[in-house]
Amino acid sequence: MKSLLRKILEVFFAKFGYSLAPTKKWEEYQKIYLRDKIGGPSAKHLARLLETYPVDCVFDVGANDGGFAEMLRNEVGYKGWIISFEPLKEVAEVLAKKAERDPKWEVMTDALGRETGEKEFHQMAGDVFSSFYLPDPDQPTKYTDSNRVLRTLPVQVETINNLWPQIKQRLGVKMLLLKMDTQGFDAEVFAGASACLDDIPIVMSEISCIRLYKQALTFQEALASYAASGYVPSLLNSISFDDRQAAIEMDALLVRKKLD
Repeated sequence: MKSLLRKILEVFFAKFGYSLAPTKKWEEYQKIYLRDKIGGPSAKHLARLLETYPVDCVFDVGANDGGFAEMLRNEVGYKGWIISFEPLKEVAEVLAKKAERDPKWEVMTDALGRETGEKEFHQMAGDVFSSFYLPDPDQPTKYTDSNRVLRTLPVQVETINNLWPQIKQRLGVKMLLLKMDTQGFDAEVFAGASACLDDIPIVMSEISCIRLYKQALTFQEALASYAASGYVPSLLNSISFDDRQAAIEMDALLVRKKLD
């Protein structure tokens, strides 16, 4: 009966130029649409990676206003857990209001780093530039007004080594995508995940081609550091440029190669 009804419907809709698709097939069509029609290079590539690796949790480190989490939902089509980390209280409060609408999106006010404790954090004039590091005096002039210290305040620092086992057990998740946008501090965040790398197949890190912060690694140093832990580039996408059109920063998407 079901087969006969399907044939009747197929004939009917074919007259108007439409065809029926099974639910699973329709979900695949949605993924393709999101990947190929909406997102930028990083979003499109993330969609491909998430088809390859069964990630069920994302650590959104340096979340700011939640733009990355919203991109995951609206452009990539990711449906798993998102844990956003934002140490600036007023920014985290706005972020938490956004997350209230999403049952699989949580916000934490800890910063992440190499070790636990309290550390001085610099809030910049443009809060997206806020960092544990001070601005490099030779940074591109286009950022001089935005990337300057407004105030310095203490924040609590946690490590992924401490948090991931707890979250893994509480939420019943198994595989983590680690996204970092911490204004030069990504290497320190990554160092605090040393015991969890088997659970982290994908790393997304903002790396510097032209240094904005005094202690930040260069892109060569950053890529070498990730390579030493078994990660190889999957996509390097320039996201800002100076007046010569030289790349200032890149989003680096890296995957962990199979280790013996």
